[in-house]
Amino acid sequence: MKELLTGAKKKEAADDSRFAELSQARENDRKAFDELHTQLSTTGNGQPLRPATTGAGVAVTTDC
Repeated sequence: MKELLTGAKKKEAADDSRFAELSQARENDRKAFDELHTQLSTTGNGQPLRPATTGAGVAVTTDC
C-alpha cells in the first residue's frame, strides 16, 4: 500500500512540473501572439489607400 501512495505522490509531482512548463510555454506563446497582432493591426499592406467611393452624381440604370 505504501508503494502505491509513494508512486502517486511522485506522479503528482511530475504532473505539477509538466503543468508549470506548459503554463510558461502558453504565456510565451500568448505574448508572441499579442505582439504580432499589434504589429499587424498597425501595419498597412504596402498599397496606397483608395479614395472613398461617393457614388455617381447621377442616377445609373442597369439592365438586370
